[in-house]
Amino acid sequence: MASLKFYLNRPKVKTSGIHFLLNYGAFEMKDGKKKYLPFKYYIDESIDTANWGKGKAKASKTFPQYPDFNKKLERIEDKTLTILRKLQDEGIHVNEVTLKSALDKELKAQKDFTPDINTHLTVFADDFIKKSKKKGSTKSQYQPTFDNLKEYEKLYETKLRFLEIDMKFYEKFIDFLIDKEYSPNTIGNRIKNLKVFMNDAFKKRIPVCLDFKLPEFKKPSEETSSVYLTEDELLQLYHLDLKGDSILEKTRDLFLIGAYTGFRFSDFSTLNIENFGKDDVIQKRTIKTDQDVVIPVHPIIQSIIKRNNNEIPKVAYPTFTVAIKDVVKAAKIDYKVSYIETKGGRSEVKIEPKWKLVSSHTARRSFATNAYLAGVPTISIMKMTGHKTESSFMKYIKITLEENAKKLQNHTFFSKVPDAV
Repeated sequence: MASLKFYLNRPKVKTSGIHFLLNYGAFEMKDGKKKYLPFKYYIDESIDTANWGKGKAKASKTFPQYPDFNKKLERIEDKTLTILRKLQDEGIHVNEVTLKSALDKELKAQKDFTPDINTHLTVFADDFIKKSKKKGSTKSQYQPTFDNLKEYEKLYETKLRFLEIDMKFYEKFIDFLIDKEYSPNTIGNRIKNLKVFMNDAFKKRIPVCLDFKLPEFKKPSEETSSVYLTEDELLQLYHLDLKGDSILEKTRDLFLIGAYTGFRFSDFSTLNIENFGKDDVIQKRTIKTDQDVVIPVHPIIQSIIKRNNNEIPKVAYPTFTVAIKDVVKAAKIDYKVSYIETKGGRSEVKIEPKWKLVSSHTARRSFATNAYLAGVPTISIMKMTGHKTESSFMKYIKITLEENAKKLQNHTFFSKVPDAV
């Protein structure tokens, strides 16, 4: 049964905003135990912290309006639980994206969403750049970060508020930058500049989420998101029974189309049946590089199109990025993956379940790696992925030492039997 409780955003200051945590059953397995993942949502109410009790306003002489205030909170709780039940009854996949969208429409429909420099990150960042007295080279580095934040807002159909720049945003923003195929250094630069914006707002006493000060809010390790799914794991996804959950089914099918074409999300999500030629090939001009590519149609793609009534499934990017992790997790692709992370010049091994490291870009990496392991000529794969040099392509694919050795076993150097002496 779902439960909801209200909390102060900043309990140690005089006046604080309020958010709630909604437990609706979402969880992940950690060390063989369920770890529940509550949904966090900021409401448009604030209170003097001295008048706050356990999840509601205290009965206090200094705050005689406490009964009305608590009734407001009760109405918000009732509306939230009603919205949750409605999503579930309508068969909509419930996650942080669908919940936030539904709650924004209901709880904030009458609010003024005009971006404000004291609440909205991109408005503040734009003003910060214009007024910056830094040298030209330093100042020019801020603009690409601002541009990426605006692209993120457009993609997610949102306006980034300072109080929402938390670890969940950080993880989604990292995935967004990885999907753009930025190098680790470029991603690190974006995070560095984002923290510059946040820190300046904090110094100006603008209420911000303080997650940006956490040590985890930093440039990610290159290895973290370099996983790919093997051909056997892709078949696990293909045969996975998702119990009629239309969002998860469409996400799974769309991911597989990416994994058997090598397209980026911007390309495999905009495929149409018209892109499929008579000679069992897919023809498309890629969005990012503006290049024409021709790719053979894999039998699994043919099967996916058939079971989708001769149509290409469509899923919005915000929903896809959350749902694909749920799909891979449901397929029990949850064995631990290790990677090296460097902190303060020291390297340490991190371990995560594989499903947690999967993003939309994993489909493209899976295509390139599986094709390479299957013996498809590197130059042929590069013509489909658009890599310019073999060195950049080899850095892109991800194979273990064991997989590399297995591939080499079929090479004539290792298999040729010498003539008898």
